[in-house]
Amino acid sequence: MLRAKAKADALMLEARAEADANQMRMRTLSTPLIQYELIKRWNGSLPSVTGGSVPFLDLESLMQPNR
Repeated sequence: MLRAKAKADALMLEARAEADANQMRMRTLSTPLIQYELIKRWNGSLPSVTGGSVPFLDLESLMQPNR
């Protein structure tokens, strides 16, 4: 019984730590930062199939000053 309680406590502690880390990440995210990270990881190839959806990179907005 004690082992199960310790395991449950450890899982709760881990979940709280992950939730706190996610909150910190959310406070630092911005659209330009997300687009910058996408560009860094982009291999340069375009999708082979498109369905009229919005592109994941909005290059036009990146060219706007002070965004």
